[in-house]
Amino acid sequence: MSTAAQPLPAPADRRPPRILVVDDERSMRELLAIVLRREGYEVLVAENGRTAIELLEREPVDLLISDIKMPDLSGVDVLRAAKKIDQDILGS
Repeated sequence: MSTAAQPLPAPADRRPPRILVVDDERSMRELLAIVLRREGYEVLVAENGRTAIELLEREPVDLLISDIKMPDLSGVDVLRAAKKIDQDILGS
C-alpha cells in the first residue's frame, strides 16, 4: 500500500485544468505536452505568440507556459495579451 498522496478525481461536471504551452521549438512543445498530459492536464499547444493569442481568444485556459524568446512575439507579449483576454489566467 502506497502512502503517496493520490490526486483526487475531478468531479464529473468539471474538466481537468487546461494548460497552453507556447514554444517555437517543436521538441519542447511536444515534451511538455506529453509530461503534462500524463499528469492529467488537458494541454493545448501553439508554435508562436500570434497562434497562442488566437487560441486564447477561442478557448478558456487555466495556465499559460511560454518560451520568452520567440521570433514573432515574446512570451511577455503573449502573457500581456492573455491577461487582457482573461485576468484570472496564470502565467509561467
